[in-house]
Parts: sequence; C-alpha cells; structure tokens
Amino acid sequence: MNIEKYNKKFRWIKNLKDKKNPNDNKKTPIELAKELIKITPFKKNDLVFDGFYGNGVWYNNFPTYVNKKWSEINPKYTPNNKSID
Repeated sequence: MNIEKYNKKFRWIKNLKDKKNPNDNKKTPIELAKELIKITPFKKNDLVFDGFYGNGVWYNNFPTYVNKKWSEINPKYTPNNKSID
C-alpha cells in the first residue's frame, strides 16, 4: 500500500485524541480489522475475544477455525442481546 493511500485511509486514527466528546464512539474500519487479523498468527481452536462487538467488524472476520467469543458494553450495539458473561 503506498503511503498517500495509507494516510488517507487511516487519517481518522490521528483524530481520536481530538474528540469533542469523550464518549464518542469510533468504529474500526473493516479494512483495518481485516489487515490486522490477516497478520495475526491464529492457531486452530485458539480462543479469541472481541470485548467491543459493535458492528462485529472484528468478530465476523476472525478465522472460522478459532473459538470466537464477544461482549459489548453498550446495549445499543448488542445483537439479539446475546453475549458471554
């Protein structure tokens, strides 16, 4: 990925510290989650936990050969009110 394209795609990251409201919700771009998941050395049956399910950007992109669990602190983003305790 060239640096200009990278800077444009992930420019929102540098703005996190400049949030007007400390309770703003920032979502991870799906492209970023997929790239980071791709370089993570998961093994078969690893337990992976998404502590901030949101829209499932991380959870839904974890490999099928791992054991996935999730939770969400904000009920607004809890699908079907199902999570682990």
